[in-house]
Amino acid sequence: MPRNSYHDTPVVEFHEAFGAPVAWKPTVPPADRIELRLRLIFEEAIVELSRAVGLDPSELETAFEIMLRTPPGAVDLISVADSLTDARYVIDGACLEFGLPAEKLLREAHRSNMSKLGPDGKPILREDGKILKGPNFTLPDLKSILDLYSQLPNAGVKLGSEEC
Repeated sequence: MPRNSYHDTPVVEFHEAFGAPVAWKPTVPPADRIELRLRLIFEEAIVELSRAVGLDPSELETAFEIMLRTPPGAVDLISVADSLTDARYVIDGACLEFGLPAEKLLREAHRSNMSKLGPDGKPILREDGKILKGPNFTLPDLKSILDLYSQLPNAGVKLGSEEC
């Protein structure tokens, strides 16, 4: 069976270390895992990004919680694939527009995430399954990466219709 490219990313190491599922073929996870994924995606892609660009997502957070109180219907795996693929594409596009070295930032975030393991090398989990930071946790040093890349010339970079 062909391996999917996500199985060649640091995220697999994280999932295995922290006991999170890794499906090797298209699968519908249990409802609690679907809710956790929705919460994580909403928190990272909407709430934190909104705050980072100076917006207040509090009304969206309220609406999101109301939505989650509605019992889910049947899962359409093809639509899930389409949505997650489009989300990754859009996020990659945002990284390009912000001039972010996405792969280097991902590696640094992974290093930081792996430092969340407890002293015994095991994950510390919240009741809902979210991974908590262990005593050896270190924040990702994203600033150093951005500082390094800020020194690069803008040769050939296009902003809108203008070339820098």
